Amino acid sequence: MKYINILISLLFLSFSLTAHAGKVIKVKGEKVYIQFDEEEPFTTNDYFILNNDAGKKLGLVQIKKFKGRKAIGILKKGKADKGFTTTFKAAGKKPKKESIAVTEDTAEEEDTSSNYPKSRMGLLAGYGMASQDVDQGALLGTSSQSGNSIAIRGLYDYPLFSSVYLRGMLGAEFMSVSGDGHPLYNTSLLTTTGTDITYLTMDALFHWSLSKGKSTSFYLIGGMAILYPMAKSSDIIIEGSIDSLAIGEFGGGLELHLNGYSLPFEVTYYYFPSGEVSTNVISLKLGLLF
Repeated sequence: MKYINILISLLFLSFSLTAHAGKVIKVKGEKVYIQFDEEEPFTTNDYFILNNDAGKKLGLVQIKKFKGRKAIGILKKGKADKGFTTTFKAAGKKPKKESIAVTEDTAEEEDTSSNYPKSRMGLLAGYGMASQDVDQGALLGTSSQSGNSIAIRGLYDYPLFSSVYLRGMLGAEFMSVSGDGHPLYNTSLLTTTGTDITYLTMDALFHWSLSKGKSTSFYLIGGMAILYPMAKSSDIIIEGSIDSLAIGEFGGGLELHLNGYSLPFEVTYYYFPSGEVSTNVISLKLGLLF
């Protein structure tokens, strides 16, 4: 009789641990979408423990809506992520304190940290500090010029991973620099010379989020851009030599998350290929993403 009681207890324990077994199929903010293995007799306000692949307890969710084998719950403690499994905790009442392996920082983590990001579009506009050194030969030396570069971009972010976007941009860059130098074909005159170029730009960048919060996130960006001169004028560089080119683009930024959209602030460095003309641009940009 003793062994029968032990067997019954073990079977009951096994059933309790596997009852209402399900899997998290989506996380959106504090909402956790769960699909159960079969239609279970759970009700609203039931509590479930969230476990990772190793079976470690990482979160606690309370069911708010259900239909058939699917349910929507609210994350009450810890974290949730797609693929987490669920085990039943308590029915329709607040359970006793459960030992869940999370820290305070994890519990306060921004809800988007467990979200797979969505694609988004937006605009960026910026002002850059530009410099240009023109090699005028051994006799005349180098003309150092400085000025500005104004950027306008439309962008599209496509999510590759939970924290990485592939960013495509199309727009224009208006660069203007000037400084002391010898005008073309006049080696005796030293005066103010300059270059003005309007580029059509096509950028392909990786956007990597380093941290995410409810109100802010930090990120790194890097990739390349193709610059095609639409209009150009210069009295120190032969205009025919001003052609399309590929540049490197690297930087970082901060996003402010508001209701349904974000405001990015970023700093980027344009790396131009070296040659007789050496160009550098540091661009400060502000944008809108939605």
